[in-house]
Amino acid sequence: MKGIWGLLLLFCTNLWAVDQEADFLLQWELQQQQSEFVETFEKRYEGVYFIKFAKIPFEGELKVHNVFLEDISGYDLMASITTMGSVEFELIDFPDEVFETFNQSYFKWHQLHTLYFDSVKQQWISANEYQQLIVSEVSPSSVSAMALVWEYWPLLVLGFLLYSVFSSVSNSRRVNQSLADQEKLLAMQKEMYAESQARAERSEALFEAMLTELKALNEANRKPE
Repeated sequence: MKGIWGLLLLFCTNLWAVDQEADFLLQWELQQQQSEFVETFEKRYEGVYFIKFAKIPFEGELKVHNVFLEDISGYDLMASITTMGSVEFELIDFPDEVFETFNQSYFKWHQLHTLYFDSVKQQWISANEYQQLIVSEVSPSSVSAMALVWEYWPLLVLGFLLYSVFSSVSNSRRVNQSLADQEKLLAMQKEMYAESQARAERSEALFEAMLTELKALNEANRKPE
């Protein structure tokens, strides 16, 4: 009986994964068709599309090799974003000199191949929409709060350890040994405080750099070609 339920669960899981991949590909196709960089995007057969660019001098076949769906619900900045999807593709006979000349247009078009699933809206959103969501939701005050928590949590743990040591010392006859232990703990406290302070500074600098980069990308995407 357990084996039957296990097979049923596996079947449902695989079915859900197939449905999610199909839904992702439909949204990816829509992103291509609506892009300002693409004039024509048509599906010829499974995994192969005809593409004609509007801002890049190339028309030909685009072949999809792989589709990747990654669960990012555990470590993404936005709680509503649960899955990141991306397409691994090949532009058949795409000239290197065209890429070298139109690399900025190619880079902006390439962003359309990564989508994020918003569990609140129950839909896939573009990389540009994802960047705007982070910029609007992640404020400097929240970054500072995270940095403070990151900085002082070792001191809280160490404070509890100190309290435990002092309590045990009061009932111990080995006063000299307890004083030595206290000195070691105080030295550890100073070292951990210095380390946590440096870590907090690095963390805050990282978040500020990330916000600056996201805002710059957001501004760049808003500028007309």
